[in-house]
Amino acid sequence: MAFKDDLKRSLGAPLFDVELHDTTSGDNDYKYIERRVLRRINEFIPYQVILVKTDIPVNASGNLDLSDDNIFAVTNAYLVGRKQQMTAEAAIAWTTLYSQANIINTLWPSNMPATDYALYKNELHNMRKTYNSDFNWKYDTTVSKLYLQNVPSWATGVGVEAYRFIDSLDDVDDRYLYYDIALDYAEGLAMQMIGRKFSKYKHDGLELPGSDYISQGLERITKAEEDMHNQAPWPGGLSS
Repeated sequence: MAFKDDLKRSLGAPLFDVELHDTTSGDNDYKYIERRVLRRINEFIPYQVILVKTDIPVNASGNLDLSDDNIFAVTNAYLVGRKQQMTAEAAIAWTTLYSQANIINTLWPSNMPATDYALYKNELHNMRKTYNSDFNWKYDTTVSKLYLQNVPSWATGVGVEAYRFIDSLDDVDDRYLYYDIALDYAEGLAMQMIGRKFSKYKHDGLELPGSDYISQGLERITKAEEDMHNQAPWPGGLSS
């Protein structure tokens, strides 16, 4: 209800709220506005989320089903869990590094000769490569599954950075970067609907400013669509 309440306040409720139908069942003006806003927002600037999935495969490779999460694009996946255990390869690299550094009785590069420091950096680089397992992932949009490869035994979960379609604007936090754009777009639609209803009223030559509301609503819609285009992760939207 938060988005609808914000929309009503932005329209100067309760003065203009009476011009928009709000029934408890069936279709109404607010539901129509929300459908229009959701269609545009989901095409250009869908919700970005970070999920932590703990039902990772028990074996080294497998897949995670993300169909219930309404995910359509995954931008990154990473491992989470207990402190990583040092592999045998990493232990060898660390032993080599420590023994060479111990010759000069220090681990601080500032006290090392240039050749030893270069060797130290090289061994450290190799150690980091072996210390981190070659974890790989790929998201298949056709089946909404995240395929994982080389999941280490210490991992207790997988973090997923993804884009999700918005089901309801009430599910979107008002701190969401594009919340204001969605609200502006909704205001423009509502102003046009109010303007069309005002245009029907005439009394003794007095005409309500319906045309003004229609034109102002169009300006607000146009500006919101420009903002969507400018801030969209995908130029032209998902339909391009």
